[in-house]
Amino acid sequence: MLIHIVFLFLLFSGNYVCALDPNTIMREADKIISDQAAILTCDLLAKKPGQEDKRFRLKVWAKGKEKTLAKFLAPAKERGTGYLKNKENVWYYLPNIEKSIKVSGRQSLSGTDFSNSDILGIDFLKDYTIRLMGEEKLNKTPCYLLDLKAKEGNITYDRIKCWVEKSNNMPLKFEYYTLSGELLKIMTLDQIKDLKGKIRPTRYTMDNRLLRGQQTIYDLVDIEYLENLSDNVFTIRYMEKASE
Repeated sequence: MLIHIVFLFLLFSGNYVCALDPNTIMREADKIISDQAAILTCDLLAKKPGQEDKRFRLKVWAKGKEKTLAKFLAPAKERGTGYLKNKENVWYYLPNIEKSIKVSGRQSLSGTDFSNSDILGIDFLKDYTIRLMGEEKLNKTPCYLLDLKAKEGNITYDRIKCWVEKSNNMPLKFEYYTLSGELLKIMTLDQIKDLKGKIRPTRYTMDNRLLRGQQTIYDLVDIEYLENLSDNVFTIRYMEKASE
């Protein structure tokens, strides 16, 4: 009888641990905000104290975590500018000089508070060791608190904290830290909607913690889910010639 009780305890406690596996939590959360094949239209609003707000519109082709192309549609002076991620490589296209240059994922996307990697995609499961720190309420919402530590020194953020809603694995907040432990930025995700059959956040607000009062708001305006996207889309040639 005692052996039977011990067996049941180990069985159910093991299932409980599996249910709280941090990689699984992060994987399910990331599925909500990532796309295996889609074309997105999004607006960026960059706010800096004492300066006029800047507005941008982008068209984004996304294929999993490794391939993303972003092209600026507006304003006129940015139109045609492109950013391309293909695996570990990131390029920036300047239409005025018709030239593409290799850039870092850490760099700011056109002077906004989003880095190139924020827009082009961060591979949390591949690039980070993930730990479950516990449970915490975020605005009265029960969440899992995950701690992500970069596996290599060349990753955009050395450390990330992520709050994931317990009931549905919805990611609600990210904090980004430097190697020295300084808080760089805080991103909150809200305006959660059914967007063409997928429940997801449609607004991402990135607050700059080094330059107080500075923030950039990303609004997902429209999305087209696809069965697949050709790899030919994610090339420098396509970025430079893609219809705007």
